[in-house]
Amino acid sequence: MVSDYGKGLLTDDSIARLMSAETGKPLAEALAETNASARDYLDHLFGHTLVREVDAHPDLVCDYTRFYADRARRSTVDAFFSALEVAGRMYETIGPILEACDALVCPSLVTHEVEADQPPWALMDVRGRSIDSDYESTLLPPFNMLSRLPVLAVPAGIAPNGLPVGIQIVSRSYDDVGPFRVAAALEASAPWLDTPARRPPL
Repeated sequence: MVSDYGKGLLTDDSIARLMSAETGKPLAEALAETNASARDYLDHLFGHTLVREVDAHPDLVCDYTRFYADRARRSTVDAFFSALEVAGRMYETIGPILEACDALVCPSLVTHEVEADQPPWALMDVRGRSIDSDYESTLLPPFNMLSRLPVLAVPAGIAPNGLPVGIQIVSRSYDDVGPFRVAAALEASAPWLDTPARRPPL
């Protein structure tokens, strides 16, 4: 649900809904474009650091690191600039909305069914649908592209399967204190991990 802009909090299930409303694209198509752009952005911006480590210490890195390094080797400047263009369009949509609100609150993950040992190169099944476990299972990467928007991830309770779940609080541009204020208010109204019932079993 999206709240009245004048009431302080804008809550939505993903930035893709905001993008799809602006671009006219169906939600699934807008989300796929966002995920692909976030992947290209992060592969090019950070992946080459992993390439150096893999090349320098091939016997010390795990399969997870090698996977991201190998993908970074295939990244291109054109894909990176295309990702920046997508990020610009995203900001044109969400930036003005956040100026009228205190925060956008959305899930950190789209599912609580991600296994601890789920490899990022493998598909995972969620309610009969196969999704990319690397980018389709999370709503974190889009905000990595929108780095001027401060984001804070906080606990949000325990899922029916006993695993902890979280939300992310996104504030307006460069308002670094904003997400902490919203998180403090949430914690005051619904404390986190303060009783056994609100802690995951170990």
